Amino acid sequence: MSEDKRYFIGLCIIYALLLTLGQWDNLTPQGQWRAEAAPWLGEPPSGLHAENVRAGEDRMYPVTVYSLPADEELRRRIIDIFQLEKTGTNAAGEEKYGNRHVLPDYTADTRPVLTGLSVCISPWLVVRPDGSMQFCANDANVEQGEYPVTSLVAHPFPQYLPRGSWELMYRPLALAGLCFLFPALFCCAGWLWVQRRSVNAAETKRICLHIPVLVGFLGAFADFYGNGFDFPYSLFSSVFSAITNCVAALMLVGGTTLVRKLFGITN
Repeated sequence: MSEDKRYFIGLCIIYALLLTLGQWDNLTPQGQWRAEAAPWLGEPPSGLHAENVRAGEDRMYPVTVYSLPADEELRRRIIDIFQLEKTGTNAAGEEKYGNRHVLPDYTADTRPVLTGLSVCISPWLVVRPDGSMQFCANDANVEQGEYPVTSLVAHPFPQYLPRGSWELMYRPLALAGLCFLFPALFCCAGWLWVQRRSVNAAETKRICLHIPVLVGFLGAFADFYGNGFDFPYSLFSSVFSAITNCVAALMLVGGTTLVRKLFGITN
């Protein structure tokens, strides 16, 4: 197998593995619940299902909607904790609750690092005639000024909130780096620094430029589209990833060339 094929296959495998590990919490309905709803409502209820509603023309962001079996106590807890108000009943007899932005009262060690401030969430609930429910812990597509804001509300189960710099900041930044920089770093470091191959080698352009751009494009599209973003947004993100990986690869190759010339390294 040629060197460029090895790099392409190896990069795809490592990229997919790191992406899976970075989003491990979102792979099951229970994991999604613990990451999003558990600080408010505790452990996932039995019979839980989750659907990622893809972003489309009427929404900018994907939304996680949980399907819950009939449970009067859970229904009351959702309405009371989020201070939801009944907004109406549709033709199918489904009762809708919402009409509130909730401002969470984070503790100092759980406050989102990237914002530095508490941010509003917009929950809603639909109760079917048989008592089963659909629940969204935060519909990011609801405009902040559309509903009144409920004053600071403490999380009833703060033990489920992420703590530590990895959960709060480093993991999102690591996933961004994985999309927009990792392919270029993987290929250039492996080919030019570990294997110490020549910048002028026949394979260098394919391994250090073409492969990172291609994998960056495909990987970002798979990441964003697989997580529910619409096609245009996913395509834009994949093009942006291809560009950033191209720029990073050119800088790494140029920097390696400069360092080798400065220190008289011939290979």
